[in-house]
Amino acid sequence: MNCRKKPGSVLVLVGGVILIVTLVILIAFPSMFNKELEKQTTLVNDTVIFNLWKDLPIPIYQKFYFFNITNKESFLDSSADRLSVVEVGPYTYSSKWVKENITHEDDTVSYQEVKTYQFEPDLSVGAEDDEIWTLNGPYATAGHVVGTKPGYMQDLMNLEFISLNQELIIKKKIGELAFKGYKDKLLSNPAIKKYFKSPYKDGYFAWFYHKNATDDGLFTVYTGEGNHANVNIIKSWNGQSSLKFWANDSCNSINGTNAELGPPLFENQKRYSFFQPLACRSLTFDYTGEHVHKGVTSKRFQNTYKIFATEKINPENYCFIKDKKQRSGVLDIGSCQYDAPVYLSFPHFYLADATYFLAVDGVIPDEDIHKSYIDVEPVTGVSISLAIRVQVNLKLDRNKRLHQFENITSGIYPVFWTEIRAEIDDDLSHMFNDQLHKPKSVAYAVLGTLCLFSGSLLLYGLVLMRKYRNRMYREIQPLVNNTGNVSYDSNKNRDEPLGRSPKSQYKKVTEARSNIVNPCAVYNEEAGSQTTKGKATETYTRQSDSVYEGTLKAGIASKNTRAP
Repeated sequence: MNCRKKPGSVLVLVGGVILIVTLVILIAFPSMFNKELEKQTTLVNDTVIFNLWKDLPIPIYQKFYFFNITNKESFLDSSADRLSVVEVGPYTYSSKWVKENITHEDDTVSYQEVKTYQFEPDLSVGAEDDEIWTLNGPYATAGHVVGTKPGYMQDLMNLEFISLNQELIIKKKIGELAFKGYKDKLLSNPAIKKYFKSPYKDGYFAWFYHKNATDDGLFTVYTGEGNHANVNIIKSWNGQSSLKFWANDSCNSINGTNAELGPPLFENQKRYSFFQPLACRSLTFDYTGEHVHKGVTSKRFQNTYKIFATEKINPENYCFIKDKKQRSGVLDIGSCQYDAPVYLSFPHFYLADATYFLAVDGVIPDEDIHKSYIDVEPVTGVSISLAIRVQVNLKLDRNKRLHQFENITSGIYPVFWTEIRAEIDDDLSHMFNDQLHKPKSVAYAVLGTLCLFSGSLLLYGLVLMRKYRNRMYREIQPLVNNTGNVSYDSNKNRDEPLGRSPKSQYKKVTEARSNIVNPCAVYNEEAGSQTTKGKATETYTRQSDSVYEGTLKAGIASKNTRAP
């Protein structure tokens, strides 16, 4: 049995155990954290993301910028070959988006998102009663539809248009053009309405008429349970898994999310798709780099020229292009807007062919204020900031048979552009940091500290054990006096370097030491056993030691004889 417990062994044991446990937790922590994160970011009841998703707690604004026409007469009589406009805006509406009629079924959830709008005078350049000169949407649509009919029908319809005092450029209030609507004679005439597809059954028209306190249809999306890569991916819209507006299945596919939330991003994800009901199609933005908003790092995806490009520039768009002579930069959405000659573009024809903005005085594209983007937090898939900007245009064609279409210059002309802007506030940014990033930072800091602490214990314990081994090695080194007696004196020998004896002597000392059962014990001849003494110096008196002592004396004598 050892005479004393080795110092440092407990430290080595404790430090080693702590280090092993810490390393195991450190290796397993990412998987544990991601599993809990996936649980909280699925669209099932009472998860963190579900509660945010169903009632978006972020400020959302929709801004309108209208183009006020300044050369009405000269444009209509062709004395001016270009339309002249002045942009007025923003006219800002705060918006609230709430999901209603939420129902779960298997791995999907269905809902209708009701959007309400409230005018914000303090965030606007003027009032809703401000008046501007603008293109007459209903009359432009009627002229477009009639222009496809036989000549005699065009003549008959033209007489009806004149009797109703229809004008191609009219003066209206901002509020009427946006949400409130105004009574339109054309839409109120029973004889006219039967020739046109129209959602305006009461005879009122506004670009977003019946869009306040209403929804965009029934959406069914995946919850992410079982496959987190599908969270909030749209499965169907209004009960249909694909659209019916375009030439083939590729363009009719409903791809991506609703831009509010998506699955976690891939490490090198370069594209982000979302469905936009206003455009009647899915849009795809390209990755442009990282962006930091209120301390939260995100990946930015931005619109590019490829979205509204012609088939020649972007072959993927071949089924969106109805007119092969059409230039890049606009999208004909008439098929989903009751055959109206409505074309979408980016504001001021940003990223479009130059022929569009050169045909209108007062249109100047600027990337900084006209681009669209979505900033996505990559771990949760939450859109922390977005700006979707699109412009509504009307296509006008000269027609000698129709009143006020006789002399105009054919082209695609801007009516207004709108911006949907949303971004997380300070409370949500703090929540992201507190519940997403801070726990990881704290956990790694604690685990790192434990690694350093346990490593220090382990290292210090090993140092103590080595010191103890060296001390014991010195304590049991035999000393031989001039008389040839052998003793073990730790005090006398403490500072002696090990291995100073001649090799032959050291070998014999080593052999002798190996015969000692316990260096801390002395042999009791009478008892025939070893007993332990608590002294620093013990002398062995067994008769058998005389042989060993004689050997040492002979070695010393030989050494003294050879000494000079």
